[in-house]
Amino acid sequence: MKIKQLNKENGGVEWNGEVAPFEGYQHHDGLWFQNNLHVTYKPLAVEIYDNIIKPNKIKSVLELGSGAGSLAFFLRELSNNELLVITLDGNKDTVNSPYVEKDNHFIVRTDRDYQLVDDNENTIIFDLVISFEHFEHIVDGENFNIFLKNIKKHINKETILFCTGSLSTTSGGVMSGFHWHPNVKSYEEWNKYLNENGFELEKTCHLKDENCPFNFGVGGTNELFFRLR
Repeated sequence: MKIKQLNKENGGVEWNGEVAPFEGYQHHDGLWFQNNLHVTYKPLAVEIYDNIIKPNKIKSVLELGSGAGSLAFFLRELSNNELLVITLDGNKDTVNSPYVEKDNHFIVRTDRDYQLVDDNENTIIFDLVISFEHFEHIVDGENFNIFLKNIKKHINKETILFCTGSLSTTSGGVMSGFHWHPNVKSYEEWNKYLNENGFELEKTCHLKDENCPFNFGVGGTNELFFRLR
């Protein structure tokens, strides 16, 4: 199946190499191509594959804010490439990653309109949506509302969403007046916000110190496992 992204006006982030083009954007987050960083995503991929994908007979995955594509790489590997994994990231340089599957990797801002369709231009509905260390980089308000609307286009009530939201307002400090993490909420705040937007959170414990990649901090991260209500 050939996947297309219909909104050609959404081509990711324009980056001049100097300052963040908007609050929350961290260019280097998508460029962790080093193998010693890449391999740290495998334990999380094993957790997701063994305890979410296999028991729920999941066939398709959408990853939002995928960066260099390491997590998706290992999910495909674990499934012997039988799993359809589509990755989205706003950083145009992520196409240079050795870990992305170029035909199924799209450069888009996830807080701007996009639409993923099949050969017949039917919108693709995914069995699982994952997004890690990404929510906190999307400015609250209209931007996040668009982010959720995009998700809703590509899911149904059977779709599982497994994401994280940081509890820390900054990561590595502030550059040129732009906060790294402009959108942080407690678990209770995320519960209220997602509930108001038609989702229901389920309590889970998939993230543990031993399976989190190098850039995760379990103690500073909300595990958000939810579905359409």
